[in-house]
Amino acid sequence: MTPPSWEGHFHAVMYQVPEAHRAYRDRLRRIAQLVGYGLMQQGVLIAPQDLSGHIAAVLAEAPPGCQIQQATIGLPAADAARIARSAWDLDDVADSLRGHITALSAASDGSTMPPATAETLRRLAQLLNAPYVDVIRNPGLPVELLPADWPAPELAELMSQVRGQYLPSARQYVNAVIENFASRKAVPHVPQRV
Repeated sequence: MTPPSWEGHFHAVMYQVPEAHRAYRDRLRRIAQLVGYGLMQQGVLIAPQDLSGHIAAVLAEAPPGCQIQQATIGLPAADAARIARSAWDLDDVADSLRGHITALSAASDGSTMPPATAETLRRLAQLLNAPYVDVIRNPGLPVELLPADWPAPELAELMSQVRGQYLPSARQYVNAVIENFASRKAVPHVPQRV
């Protein structure tokens, strides 16, 4: 996926929610972060582009007494990068992605195709499940806002190599299991008399 370009400003959703509506505030923040907003500070969510359409339903459900305002916050790229590092916890995300790079590098040489077995399917799942979960944390920010050594492209390449090495054999195993199951279902079962 191509990252968006830095337009010189963040789209912001600023909110003030009374403590009596804490559940709504938590829900707004959680949903906004799931769609790509970062938390600049309490009451200010930011994104490099307008994602408000993705949270329109939750914005429309604001209880009485809540104040929600959309705005843009213009910043030089260096300042925006500093803010992004904190808003999306980029250091923690990078550490997680680098951990997966280490694990995948050690697990795959890319040169040998494993056999079409259940163990190969299990191994593929073991290698890729955790990276897929953490890749979701990659905020997809403009390159100008990411640290210079951002590990997401390297992890994406390694995941592709692992898929290339394990997926054909895993697919072959799954297809064989399905065919075997289908052929057993096609033969009518005749009860034996004793």
